[in-house]
Formats: sequence, C-alpha cells, structure tokens
Amino acid sequence: MQKVLFVTGKKAYPVLKKQLDKTEKHDETHLHKLPIEVAAFTTPELISREIDTERYNWIVVSGMSPHDYTDMENVVKGPRNAYDTTELDLHKLDQLSPKKPADQVIDIGGIDKEKLKNAIDRTKPTTTIRGIPVGGDTPIKIISEIVDATKLDKQQLAREARRRMEEGADIIDIGVHHNATPNKIKETIETTRKIGPTSIDTMNPEHIETAINTDVDLILSLNTKLLEQLKNKIEGENIVVLGSHDPSQIHRDIKKARSYGANPIADPILDPPGHGLTESLNRYRLFREKDRETPLLMGVGNATELIDTDSHGVNAILTTLASELQVNLLLTTEASLKTQGSTAELKKASMMAFTAKIRDTTPKDLGIDLIKHKDKKRKEFKPQKASNTIEPDENELKQEKPSGGCYEVGVDREENKIYTTHYNCETKKPTQTVIGTNSTTIINYITQKQEITPSHAAYLSKELYKAQIALKTGKNYIQDTPLYKIEE
Repeated sequence: MQKVLFVTGKKAYPVLKKQLDKTEKHDETHLHKLPIEVAAFTTPELISREIDTERYNWIVVSGMSPHDYTDMENVVKGPRNAYDTTELDLHKLDQLSPKKPADQVIDIGGIDKEKLKNAIDRTKPTTTIRGIPVGGDTPIKIISEIVDATKLDKQQLAREARRRMEEGADIIDIGVHHNATPNKIKETIETTRKIGPTSIDTMNPEHIETAINTDVDLILSLNTKLLEQLKNKIEGENIVVLGSHDPSQIHRDIKKARSYGANPIADPILDPPGHGLTESLNRYRLFREKDRETPLLMGVGNATELIDTDSHGVNAILTTLASELQVNLLLTTEASLKTQGSTAELKKASMMAFTAKIRDTTPKDLGIDLIKHKDKKRKEFKPQKASNTIEPDENELKQEKPSGGCYEVGVDREENKIYTTHYNCETKKPTQTVIGTNSTTIINYITQKQEITPSHAAYLSKELYKAQIALKTGKNYIQDTPLYKIEE
C-alpha cells in the first residue's frame, strides 16, 4: 500500500484536511502542517528539514510553491488551490510534476477526452454530410449561420467562417441576402467550402439551384411548395424539410423528398419564447415518436436572438432539451452582440449533453460546463487579519491631479487589442499610443517609461484590466463605466 503525505501551511491546513477526508482512501494518506503561514513559502530545504522523505512513496506539496523539487525523487506538486485536491487520482501521482502545479499538468476537473472520443467512435449515424456523421446516437452537430454572408467580401467571409469552425461549428451556413446575385452566391459557397461543410439558408428557388450547381453540402429550408418546384433538382442532395401548422404535412413531405432521391432532415420549427415555444417543442416530441430515423434540426437562434439574457444559459438548456428530443442538428446565428459566441456555447453544451447521456446522469459535474459569470464552489481564502486594521474613507483622502499627462483607454475589436493613448492634459493633443493584449504589460510599460502618480497608475491599471476582460467576454468597454450591472 502506497503511503502519501500532503504538506501545507497553517492557513490552508483546515481546507486541505477537509478535502482529503472526501477522497477515497485506497492509499494510506497523511497530512502534515509545516511551520509556515502560507503553503507558497514551501521550499525543498524546508521539506528535507521537516519530513523524513524515505517514509513515503509520494510527498505532495502545494502547487503555489515556486520551487523545483526535481532533486527530491518522490516530491511532486499538487494543485494551486487546496480545494482542487479532490480532483487528484492518488493512484496516478506519478503523472504529476516536481516543477509545475498539478492543474498545469493534468486536466483538473476536466473531462476524460480519451473516453469521450472512444464513446463518439462507437456511435452510429443515420447519414453523413460531407463526412460529418449525423443522426442516430451521434453527438448533436452545430450549424453556424453567417447572416447576410453574401454581403461580405472574400477575406471577411473566410475570416468569419474560420472563426466559426474554430469555435466548434460542424457546418457553416450561408445566410443569403435577398439582393444576392447567382455569381455572388457561387463565390460565397466556394469560399466557405474550402474551410468546411457548407449549407445555404434561402427560400428563393433560383438561389437554391445556384447552390446545388455549386455543390453546396446542405440546403435550408424547403417547404411543401419549394419541394414541388425543385423535385427534379434535388436528387442526391441533403435538404431540410420545414414543418407547418399541420403536424402531419412534414411526414408527407419527407416521404416525397425521399421519392425524389433527396436525403431529408426534418425541421418542425422552434418558435420564439412567449410565442409558442412550448408547443413547438412538443412538435419535435411528436415527430420523433412517429419517425425514429429521420435526422431532426432545431433552429435555436429563434430563441436566443429573441430574449434579452445571456446566451450561454439559454443555449445550455435548449441543447439539453434537444438531446432529450433526439434532435441531431442545432442551427444558430450570432446576429447580435448578446448571441456572439453561441457557436462555441452550443458545441460545449452538445458535449455536455452527450456525456450526460452516456453516463446516464444529469449534465452536472461532468468536467465540462458552461458556467461563465458564477462559480459552482467557493474556493476563496480570506487573508490573515493584522492587529492594525484600517478602513479608508474616500472623502478624507487627498485627490491627486494626474501628473505627466492624461490617458484614454479603449479597445479595437478587429485587432483584438487594447489601445492606451497619452494626451497632454492642457493641449488635449495625443503624444503616444501603447497597444497590447495584456493589461499588466501595458501598465508596466507606462509606469517604467512615463511619469505617473501612484493613484493615477492604480486607476489606469483598473481600466486596462476592464478593457482586457471586455475583449475576452464581448462586453462593451467604456472608460469610467462598470463592465457589469450590479444591482444595489
């Protein structure tokens, strides 16, 4: 039986003890409190002095320790946060490093990617779209629509299509502007098909014919009338058949589509929140009860675009509902600021739903999540309180005037960079702009190269970090304005 010793400082000791009590005791685990307040102060010399290292198979020090323990054969680093100790597999401590924290070496709290891949490999699709397995028990696939894609030039379109694919899209959907010419549609499809499987979203029969002649991979969306108009054109094509107010019509249209040689996908149509959403979900349920084979598509953008709330929660619950309803494809737009990032959110939600299904559990504690603005567990450490405590009153503090100039902070979304422009406070003329992506690098440069008071540097640090967060989250950055609405 392996003997494992965890060592920590006085501050983290009660937390680590509590976490170790939660772990499975297959091995003989022990905990030692070092004569230091903070575990980050652990050193190899301290371990050698305090611990008989030969008594243990493994000694796990805090991941916050900056030192290299390579010379101590059985010492490795645990996670930086003591609360994450429960994520360690005590049988696999040999995977940890004497140099790097555990959370930089192994996927703390992460999903087992190899097991997930093996599970996906075992699934059986009912069809494929340019090599993409669809239907059956495969994970839900994501179609990401570029709205008015035909209005973009080649470079803009290619850049946006690559971003969508990188964020998890399985298929790029071309939103066709009503004034688009056949040549522009052809050019648009040819551009995106070089990047990934492509669908077209139009109800103009001429546009659809152009797309078919350009080898589009999927056609969205054909109603009863269009199906009849194009019956001689769709042999061998992947098409989405739209539902109607008559629930039985979609089944008749699917039968017709197959008789024309097409490969149909059903879309009973998801209605917006407050305008039939519940009943439309029921249409999906009724369809799947009657037809177990035909792949189902759900346009979740109809919901996310038409409710003013953060998209990731809406996408998570809709994907879970789609999984229960055995929907196989989700169509999303990113037409508004609030829905940007929906492609990545749906991809992650799809993996959550698939993992939960194969584990026969709820989409919780999977090692993958869509929690963005809150946390599941409290992992904070309260600083030690000194005997001398001060609670400053802002009204009593001297207000310093900016020295050395004024600064304007902003962001450039195209370059994804922070701009910090220095002005002469009297003439209001710009003298220098510091550009970067890391707020710490920018403020370090300014404090080292330019004259600035401590209070002005503190203010600028806060604004630069706000700008950095805004770039990552998509929030608007406006200097001197809070990023988030905080209710009083």
